[in-house]
Amino acid sequence: QDTLYVCNNASATFNVQNPVAGATYNWYSAATGGTLLGTGTSVTVNNVTGFVNVYLESIVNGCPSDTRDRATAAILPALTAPVAIVDSVGVNFIRFRWNAITNATGYQVSTNNGATWTTPSSGSTGLTHTVSGLTLGASVTLQVRALGGCQPAVSAPVTGQTRTDEVFIPNSFTPNGDGRNDVLRVYSNVIRSLKFVVFNQWGEKIFESSDPNMAWDGIFKGKPQPSGVYIYVAEIIINTGERIDRKGAINLVR
Repeated sequence: QDTLYVCNNASATFNVQNPVAGATYNWYSAATGGTLLGTGTSVTVNNVTGFVNVYLESIVNGCPSDTRDRATAAILPALTAPVAIVDSVGVNFIRFRWNAITNATGYQVSTNNGATWTTPSSGSTGLTHTVSGLTLGASVTLQVRALGGCQPAVSAPVTGQTRTDEVFIPNSFTPNGDGRNDVLRVYSNVIRSLKFVVFNQWGEKIFESSDPNMAWDGIFKGKPQPSGVYIYVAEIIINTGERIDRKGAINLVR
């Protein structure tokens, strides 16, 4: 008693699972009697507009089955489009969320105008998606589509932007030359003055900068420094005159 879902006015094709060699299969419109719809291991019903039942009789060595197996064709629902919004933002992430859609079996998201679709960060049936690893002021445009209908129902695009009025110091960097997270710096667009110092595990000062645009590339005295934990101290004055003092640990990963 299987159900096959199709779009409205589409055709539905039923197939016998694991057909028996030498058996004859007859498809009927009713559990007993009815109209013979076809003979063979498959039958097609055209222009399905609602629930349609077909009944399968098997004949083996001249003996018909005691009962007919029922299969049903049904219409896939017409889903409403989700409404996506920006849920929250930080200096390096944007979180989107959307409303649950009745009859949806899951969701997918796209950040490239529908060129590709992926599973949300919260899972295939989740209602949020977080894009992380962004820079200050970065923008992301997201669309979400609900699955399980005749056609996926796609939301209007929504754009979020990371915060730009904060100070962000990463807790790790990987100076391996791959162009991603290769340097360590203080991220902010509201710094008036800065003193940023990095120490190794023996307390030796190995980097110092007063320029927010100057980054440490993991090299000290011409030598790449080993993987490990380093300590930083930052004294920052932002444009409002407020002083921000930060200190913490940084993982250098090679």
